[in-house]
Amino acid sequence: RDRYQRRVRGRVLFWVVVFILLSVGSYFVSAYIYYNGRYALREFKIVFYNLTHFPPSQKGKFFFLLAVNVVNFGISIAAAIYTSITNSTNIFPNFTLGMLLLNGVIYISYYIAMKFKSNEKIPKKVIALFLLMLPLYISGFYFFQLPLTDKFLSPEESRMLNQPCVVFEYFDTHDLWHFLSAGGLLCSMLIVYFLDENIADVERRHIHVF
Repeated sequence: RDRYQRRVRGRVLFWVVVFILLSVGSYFVSAYIYYNGRYALREFKIVFYNLTHFPPSQKGKFFFLLAVNVVNFGISIAAAIYTSITNSTNIFPNFTLGMLLLNGVIYISYYIAMKFKSNEKIPKKVIALFLLMLPLYISGFYFFQLPLTDKFLSPEESRMLNQPCVVFEYFDTHDLWHFLSAGGLLCSMLIVYFLDENIADVERRHIHVF
């Protein structure tokens, strides 16, 4: 019983720390994006005052960031509840990876949408890369979350989760995760690289800042 109580206290403390780090990180990242990087971290008081005393001047960006934060905290709460109900020890890597991938895809989608709104042309190769990136990330995450190991178990217990190789009798599903996620990351980097090539010759003062 004492061991169970220590495990419960440890789990509660763990998620408390996660929520504190998520709250602080979300605040600073959201403020940095909302103000287009105009305020440094040392100007915390200015950012906090502006956010709490004035209505949002950029309503679209404000509600976008609000929605993203709601999604992030919703996922975190769901992960914490799932862990407490099922006593699962393997959810945190899936939770962390899923949240990072989701936020990356959401922000790229937002940036592309804002370029459309500003009547800026999107290179066709960017659209093709985006459509390729999504299935690579989704299928990669599917293979990632399959339980082949569990770092919180003993080596003997973790070994019981191992499964036969599925490709050429050499690569298992975790290898597939690496292959597919590498392709998704390559697509993400190429999207960022090519996304603004149509405005390379535009004067800086005429470029829209999102």
